[in-house]
Amino acid sequence: MPLQSQYASLPHAFYQKVSPATFPMPQLFLFNHKLAESLDLDELQTSQDNLALLFSGQELFPGSHPIAQAYAGHQFGHFVPELGDGRAHLLGEIQNKEGKLVDVGLKGSGRTRFSRNADGRAHLGHTLREYIMSEAMYHLGVPTSRSLAIVSTGESVRRETEFPGAVLTRVADSHIRVGTFEYFAHRGDQENLQRLIDFAIKRHVPNARNQKEKNLYLIDHVANKQISLIAQWMGIGFIHGVMNTDNCFISGQTLDYGPCAMMDHFRSQQVFSSIDHHGRYAYHNQPNIILWNLASFASCVLLATLQDKKTLEANVENYLQSWRSILQQKLHETFCNKLGFIPSDKSYDKPIQAFLQLLEDNKLDFTNSFRSIAQLIHDPNKDHSLKHTQEGTAWIQMWLHELTHGKRSQQEIIAQMNQHNPHMIPRNHWVQRAIDQSIQGDNTTMEALLKALRHPFDPAQEQKPYLSPPTAEETIAATFCGT
Repeated sequence: MPLQSQYASLPHAFYQKVSPATFPMPQLFLFNHKLAESLDLDELQTSQDNLALLFSGQELFPGSHPIAQAYAGHQFGHFVPELGDGRAHLLGEIQNKEGKLVDVGLKGSGRTRFSRNADGRAHLGHTLREYIMSEAMYHLGVPTSRSLAIVSTGESVRRETEFPGAVLTRVADSHIRVGTFEYFAHRGDQENLQRLIDFAIKRHVPNARNQKEKNLYLIDHVANKQISLIAQWMGIGFIHGVMNTDNCFISGQTLDYGPCAMMDHFRSQQVFSSIDHHGRYAYHNQPNIILWNLASFASCVLLATLQDKKTLEANVENYLQSWRSILQQKLHETFCNKLGFIPSDKSYDKPIQAFLQLLEDNKLDFTNSFRSIAQLIHDPNKDHSLKHTQEGTAWIQMWLHELTHGKRSQQEIIAQMNQHNPHMIPRNHWVQRAIDQSIQGDNTTMEALLKALRHPFDPAQEQKPYLSPPTAEETIAATFCGT
């Protein structure tokens, strides 16, 4: 299957041409057959040994010209003018069966000029986490990059200790980030900044190419995608951990599953990144962070057309006011859907916040509390964890009363709730257990977990072991980026 090299056809300022590293003994560890089929890669009809060579960069697809992309980024609020792919290679683009162009890239594939002092490698545990989490997000209906393959490299990678090395193959709508725009804006490189804008429009919003205000159209498009994404994260209790501008795809897909996890018991200030000491990327801060990232993006795009700093800042401020309102509405709709309320009714903000506060005060499980409460619609006398307090019992009575408004049947309300409240999520202790066992050579838990995650909204027998929150001993409070 030949690849295209559209991004590699841009000027050299956008990337470094560099080949993946050579590995001593690449072996195929995991392969996503369903994703491969959607890319027409199931026709490869080759041995596992050959797949291992292809998906570790030891052999290249026809048409592939590997590059390491250049970008900058705000990391924890501090601007770094040059980051770039320090352990990744973009192999090229491929058309899926729907005729859509997507990127195929390697992660953990060796050093580039952007590596700084790092080794350019990834360890098996980190690639397995990304594989599990990205597949879980995909089946939950959340826009995400996806994992196509993991190849063990036959070498060890040193982090806190020795880990088996691995290369992950990642598929995404593109790998263009907010930080890519910051890279050229910071350098005052107007020509390449506009080239990037034009490339992004052609790739993601081709209908904007002939519009007079195409740059502004791109800003609106990216903002709407990101706002929708964050609302979906909040609705499933997902915490990204490092939503820096270099980890923010303009496609609106989730990128980089390092220090990330789904919440068990609800805590609005929950943090999973081991280095987020001040809660910048805590659960409740994620809406603020996406507005911050979008302001950076808009500033870069506007810089291509507006030279006056005051005018630019005024435009960004106007955008922020509009985005804040859109984001609040999206979050409102998300939680209305989860609680069976009519999404267009803005009077439900207080009941939503009261429900979340009850979950936090009583340390109740986020996923299970939302999913199970629908059972009370048919049987108000059924036991529920919220009924163990007076405040919870009063809230349930109010909620059941509110649901009687309108002409919707009980079945319609329950169907709405079950459609937006997953039964199954990748709980962190199970993810880690699957990773640990796979590193030791036993993929049983990994395979069973991946199977159970395929139908998160439909209860199934194989999901039962994974539904309960962790015990105190099983709880994992921090995750790591793997670099």
